[in-house]
Amino acid sequence: MNNIITPVSNSPRSIRTANPASRESARFNTLWFHPTALLLAACVWMRVSDYATAAEEASTTQKPSTAVKVLCVADFEQATTQTLAGAPWETFNDSVMGGKSTIQISVTPQGAKGSQHGMLMSTKLTTDFQWGGFAGIRASLSSPGGTTNLSAFTGVQFYARGDGKTYRALVGRQSVKDGNHFYGEFVAPAQWTLVQVPFTKLVQSPDFGTRVAWSAEDVEAIGFLARAEPGKTAEMSLELDDIGLYSAK
Repeated sequence: MNNIITPVSNSPRSIRTANPASRESARFNTLWFHPTALLLAACVWMRVSDYATAAEEASTTQKPSTAVKVLCVADFEQATTQTLAGAPWETFNDSVMGGKSTIQISVTPQGAKGSQHGMLMSTKLTTDFQWGGFAGIRASLSSPGGTTNLSAFTGVQFYARGDGKTYRALVGRQSVKDGNHFYGEFVAPAQWTLVQVPFTKLVQSPDFGTRVAWSAEDVEAIGFLARAEPGKTAEMSLELDDIGLYSAK
């Protein structure tokens, strides 16, 4: 079942509580998406009809969560496409499966809530991969081979602005061995809006791989994905700012 996360309107800008120790613990593991597993991490092998049912299965609007604690992972105020830990956001696409989709990321001059910078993810998705073109970004939350226990947090949050199309926030776990990583879908609004993706809303694809019970104890990485319907091209544009973790506990 697909869940479209409803953006949280008129919410305050994320509080940056990350201290040097917290930033060090949020080092990024670039090994999350091995090339042979890249397709599985990004693509859920949905049938064309699934796109219609996704809208029908969208979650209803809920009362916005008031974050008790926010740990900012990336705010782009240093005008680089890096995290606060100094690790780069890496790109991936469908080229490992013969696709020709492309992606570019860059720093934008104006971020959310009057900040100086954000990050732009621009994709051109082609029909070369038969199950639908895809491209995205990811960053590790630990040193290579390591994991981060996010049990103290409620979910992932970020500011988004874009083209009104549907994207996915990805959460990679070490216990997922076949690339069928957890994700939550959201629609990129026209204006900067705080989006919260609760861990309880994350799902795995029912169409491939092994489904496992959710746990926040072994998270390796987070990412964002743009994807097209099979047989269709798409140009997609998503701006992101203040990517982090929030707790409403």
